[in-house]
Amino acid sequence: MLCYLQSIQYIGIGLSAPISTMYPIVGTILSVVFLNEKINKKMIFGLALVMLASFLLGFSSEYSKNYIIGISLAVMCAFSWGSEIVISSYIMRKTPPSLAYLYRQLGSVLGYSLLLILLSTETTKVIDILTDIRFDIFVFSITIFSMFSYILYYKSIHILKPIKAMILNITYGCWVLIINLLFLGKNVSLYNAILASLVFIGAYITLVNKKEEE
Repeated sequence: MLCYLQSIQYIGIGLSAPISTMYPIVGTILSVVFLNEKINKKMIFGLALVMLASFLLGFSSEYSKNYIIGISLAVMCAFSWGSEIVISSYIMRKTPPSLAYLYRQLGSVLGYSLLLILLSTETTKVIDILTDIRFDIFVFSITIFSMFSYILYYKSIHILKPIKAMILNITYGCWVLIINLLFLGKNVSLYNAILASLVFIGAYITLVNKKEEE
């Protein structure tokens, strides 16, 4: 998450979000190797389509002077997310999804707290921000949405298994475009619209499998 937030700072959400969607590649490989999750040709094709479309969608954004740093951070984020899902799925074989989610969030809180202390060079400015009531309301809203989304995500990992859950989750890069269009009034080019459609098509192909193939 640190890499993801930092990559957004360097290259913007329009590029960071799609590139970070590459994490299912890592997650799929680890799931097959360590969790013995089955994958067939249809799922591989759907996954490849989603990955290619997401990759191209990411590189459709404007160039940034911190391009290399931002891209590297987004890739590190993808690797970390892919590993996290496989580890979480393994834990959920022995514990409820809610408990695995608790472990994950406790780790995030401790990690963020430590990083805030180590990386913050303007402690007074941080304190001023945290005492801003409007900012606190905004942070509270983010916390609620984040909590709700991750609870659903971990439940889907438990029910659908890592590969299918990850494929559904990475469509968020497309939802970023849709939200920007509906709420921020930003135009979506035909090129981006086609790529976003391919992501959804690839996700559908991956998810719709016969029982005998699972």
